[in-house]
Amino acid sequence: MKTYEFGDKNKPVILLLPGTCCHWKATFGEVIPLLGSSFYVVCVSYDGFDETEDTIFPSMIEETEKMESYIQERFDGRMKLFMETVLYCLVYMLLVKAVKGNNPINCLFFSPKPVRDRVYGIGLANERKVSKREKVFYTWFLAALILLLFVFVVPVNRTQDFKTAFLELYLILVVGNWFDGIMIDRFWVSRKSWEIPQAVGIPYVKTWRRIFISRSIGTVVYIPIAAGLAWLFVKLSIRIWQG
Repeated sequence: MKTYEFGDKNKPVILLLPGTCCHWKATFGEVIPLLGSSFYVVCVSYDGFDETEDTIFPSMIEETEKMESYIQERFDGRMKLFMETVLYCLVYMLLVKAVKGNNPINCLFFSPKPVRDRVYGIGLANERKVSKREKVFYTWFLAALILLLFVFVVPVNRTQDFKTAFLELYLILVVGNWFDGIMIDRFWVSRKSWEIPQAVGIPYVKTWRRIFISRSIGTVVYIPIAAGLAWLFVKLSIRIWQG
């Protein structure tokens, strides 16, 4: 594993991790100069995917262990934004797990329409109740995530300029967006615990093509969302910390 570092070492450190089987420069080449004005950028290049090394990709577990050792040695274990992004994804998954419980019908609103129609048709769930449950879930889900982002930007980082706040928020939101698409929609949902026996045979795991399209659209949509939240949080941060 190799790392590339850019920018002022006195600024907050941001760690960039390419997607599995992705080249670091192809993934982050255009973003690094933008981040470099506000952060000290560290980009990981996995074994087997760097043209300057003759290595073979071992496994994601081994690469993760190498990253952990690198963070401990190079930055004394302190990488605030990296930990915030990991925490955001963890909370995201726990909220989904909380609504699902041990029964996938609890979160039927996540399922494709053909699956929902089958479940409604055989009387396993009531469409009106599922719709109500969906509204309640997303209200609390979005409120919890926005509160978490607020905590990151205002009390923890005390960010008081728009650009830094925007980059912090946009990075976390985009990583969360792709985490949801790949780790939750594709890998977690494909497990047996998400299967509804009465709907076996109806495809319910999203295709890679659909994930790529929807998450690419989300990456663009999150630009104005991150900008709006950054504007609000910076206003609040200035008011709190400058009186």
